[in-house]
Amino acid sequence: MKYCILMGSPHKNGNTFQLLKPFMEEIELHKIQYDLIWLYDKHIEPCTA
Repeated sequence: MKYCILMGSPHKNGNTFQLLKPFMEEIELHKIQYDLIWLYDKHIEPCTA
């Protein structure tokens, strides 16, 4: 199984990341893979429909 973690906060070491860190450490202990995606770094256009 592989997890996809979506981070919406623009703060790379902020409160949201500090809250998420124990979760990432726990899944690493179980040798589960994950991708951490920083949405703030992505160019996401608003819907034009």
